[in-house]
Amino acid sequence: RDHHFKTAKPYAEGYHLLAVEDLQITNMVKNHHLAKSIMDASWSAFLSILSDKAERAGHGVRRVNPRFTSQKCHQCGEIVQKSLSVRTHICPFCGSVADRDVNAAKNILGKARAWPSGTVSDGSPVELRSPRL
Repeated sequence: RDHHFKTAKPYAEGYHLLAVEDLQITNMVKNHHLAKSIMDASWSAFLSILSDKAERAGHGVRRVNPRFTSQKCHQCGEIVQKSLSVRTHICPFCGSVADRDVNAAKNILGKARAWPSGTVSDGSPVELRSPRL
C-alpha cells in the first residue's frame, strides 16, 4: 500500500490530467489465469489512491472506455486488428509504427482529452509532459 502512495504522488501532482482505462476489474478476475496477478497488484486500490491525490492537487483523473485502444491507430484512427502476441502496432493505412502499449496509451490520452475542449474541471488547459520517475 505504501508503494501505491509513493507511485501515485508524482503523477497526481505533476500532471493536470491523468487518463486511465476504465477496466472492469471484477469481470477480469473471473479469468483464473489473471485473477492472482490482478489481485496482487491491487489495481482498484491504486486507482482510488491516484484519484484522491489528483483531486487534492486540483487535477483530474479520467477513466476512458478501453474499447479499441490497442487496435486503433493513434495517428489515422483506422482499426488495425492484431492478436495480443503482436507487440508492435504497424498501420497499413498511414504507415505509423509504434510499440503496441505506446499506441494504446496515445489513444487513451486522446479519448481523455476529447472531453470538454481539452480542459480539466477548473478550466485549465491540459499539458503533456514526460514523466519524471
